[in-house]
Amino acid sequence: MRGFHGMDASDMRLSNSNLVLKLLWQHQTVSRADLARLTGMSRPSISAIVAEQLELGLISELGPGESNGGRRPVLLRFEDDAHLIAGLDLGATHIGLMLTNLRGQEVDWFSVPAQTSEQPEQTVQEALGLLREGLSAARKRGRKVIGLGIGVPTPIFRGGMGQTLHPAVYPRWVGLELTRILRDQVSIPVFMENDANLGALSELWWTERQARKHLLYLKVASGLGAGLIIDGKIFGGAHGLAGELGHTYLQRRSGQDRNPIDENLNSQIGINAVLEKLGWKAQSRNQKALHRGTLLREAYESGDPTARETVRTFLHQLSLAIVNALVSFDPELVIVGGVIPDLGEELVNLLRAEIARHLVWPELRSIPIELSRFGEKQTALGAATLVLERMLEDFELFCDARQQKLRVRELQLSY
Repeated sequence: MRGFHGMDASDMRLSNSNLVLKLLWQHQTVSRADLARLTGMSRPSISAIVAEQLELGLISELGPGESNGGRRPVLLRFEDDAHLIAGLDLGATHIGLMLTNLRGQEVDWFSVPAQTSEQPEQTVQEALGLLREGLSAARKRGRKVIGLGIGVPTPIFRGGMGQTLHPAVYPRWVGLELTRILRDQVSIPVFMENDANLGALSELWWTERQARKHLLYLKVASGLGAGLIIDGKIFGGAHGLAGELGHTYLQRRSGQDRNPIDENLNSQIGINAVLEKLGWKAQSRNQKALHRGTLLREAYESGDPTARETVRTFLHQLSLAIVNALVSFDPELVIVGGVIPDLGEELVNLLRAEIARHLVWPELRSIPIELSRFGEKQTALGAATLVLERMLEDFELFCDARQQKLRVRELQLSY
């Protein structure tokens, strides 16, 4: 969008349509007169915009509302179930697909195991298989999927004509432009974001935390990632690398020639690394990533001194990482997800106490540290939310999606 002084009539109309659409979504039920009062636009302008959104099926007329004198106003309702959105989670060990309505409510869920790092082509094929299932389920419900969001376990790498998983940590994905491939296969808007950022977005939108402007979400699973909300928006930094806490260090590196991944924080407190220290490597491979926290709790409760010390060391190192993040970003709230909610109350309270012990400022010690409630579906929900956020900010995306003919062709990879 051009600056205000460079706007032509078309730009202004689109800006007004965006504003009205967002207000309709936020208020859910509102009259044309209310919209005119909230926006400062004329009644004819509001009526023209509303007519277009009625035609798209995004809103409906409910009938007359209460009158303050004079004619009773006709109430408009945003139609949450007008369309569906697909949220795809390309996790390290699984692929999940969630279909939601336009209020972030789950309609369907599909999931399969995957080896995303080592098998990129198969991962893409599996993802398209889930999309076919999702589109088929949507058709059976008589509804259309109008956008696809993708969450990935790495920073976003932008190269060529599309985006993909960052080859610095997933080298087998070099040259595989994931968003380009999916846009070629599915003719709807496609957006991609890091999984921790999407975790933060879902916490911001779908809990009582909407009033928070500065929020830190931590995903503790195969690695440690942070999603940052600053001034109510995802903050990715200059290169999309903000929040990559798992690639920081808590101790001196042993040699300059070593691969940095070998000694970073992920290698110490990633859940697989911790379970291997406990001697439970085989078990860890057979557990869903977000359920492995239960294994840590069982190890701690077993009474074995070595196991208890391993879990305590994990909590100590995690607390230091969270302290570093608190000092760096000074959020209003910290939400911890991934395996942490499965640790149980005792270990979570130990983590909170350990964090407070290392903080100098009382303001930071008073920041609430809460547990995520969305479990294994959080990234997929965040991916769907990303689409909704973009569409509510750009009315043309709804128009474009409605005109597209949905399809998922057989995939022929060439890169």
